[in-house]
Amino acid sequence: KLQAKGTRSAKRFLKRISRKEKRFSLNFLHCLTKKLVKNKNVKTYVLENLSRIKPKKYNKKSNKVVSNWGFKLFETLLKYKAEQKGIEIKFVDPMYTSQICSCCQNQDKESRNKGMYRCGVCDLRIHSDINAAINIKNKLLKSQKLSSSLSLKQVAVNQPNVNNE
Repeated sequence: KLQAKGTRSAKRFLKRISRKEKRFSLNFLHCLTKKLVKNKNVKTYVLENLSRIKPKKYNKKSNKVVSNWGFKLFETLLKYKAEQKGIEIKFVDPMYTSQICSCCQNQDKESRNKGMYRCGVCDLRIHSDINAAINIKNKLLKSQKLSSSLSLKQVAVNQPNVNNE
């Protein structure tokens, strides 16, 4: 409504709200990364290599959501804080991490439904983000050919106890 109004005071108000939102998100990311780096049991954080993501043309609402992602800022904040604590940051290719079952490695595009992942082969039911995080961890372990030398507790994304329902 304020943008449609277009008056000078409406534009000032929108700028003020925008600055407030930016400060809030920056503070949130600082607090989150600080909390992550505080964990003394973690030796390595594994992140998706999102440098390939290019802005695409979506509808107006989706473009706004995509442009407000703070993943690059999160990565930057985590990098410098982890460096200070001697924690390593590794990057893996995110391709198909949300489509592969973390249990049986079956790849199926249809298995992910909004926030839940359900494998059609082994009937694993798990939150889709947790499934993707486990796959990211497994990709790192596979790429470095680490098996027993790097315990699961040393990797930031630990595999949770998953109960099949």
